[in-house]
Amino acid sequence: MIVYKYDTQTKEYIEDLKINEAYGTNLLFTTTIKPLAKKDGFAVCFNGAKWEYVEDFRNTVVYSKETKQESKISYLGKIKDDITTLKPEQFDKWDYKTNSWVCDEVEKEKARVKNINSYTQSFIYSKYPQPKQSSANLGVYDEAYKNEMVAFIRRIVDLSNKAIENNTSFEDFKAMLNE
Repeated sequence: MIVYKYDTQTKEYIEDLKINEAYGTNLLFTTTIKPLAKKDGFAVCFNGAKWEYVEDFRNTVVYSKETKQESKISYLGKIKDDITTLKPEQFDKWDYKTNSWVCDEVEKEKARVKNINSYTQSFIYSKYPQPKQSSANLGVYDEAYKNEMVAFIRRIVDLSNKAIENNTSFEDFKAMLNE
């Protein structure tokens, strides 16, 4: 006689077992009811009375709608409401009305300005590190050097401010300084 074994937790079909009828058919987590045929995207599971198809998205990459954290599905059934298979971009947030990721323009702009300001500071420090600037202010360097440094810093800060005002991308600003 053949019985059909299923998983103790998911109730998913595992295998056919050939048993001796003399031992009976009361083996745990088995049934004499033949399972349904395999079907792509579904697991065949026993519900206690019959076999049924249950959606199977296991190992599908999904993203949290709140945190954008990537994970893989490890359960049977429909995809939970708080995750999506749609991959978010850096500044996206989930829009429940359109059921899609939308760019958070405010955060994107904050990041652009922050990147330009940080790069401006790094660019200035690469030519005139903080100790040199402090020394110049204390009169260690001659007036010509100090004037050259101040003119350079003002020029870079002006370029930075114009880039922010003109909505210049961070990449374009960086390229402009490195020309």
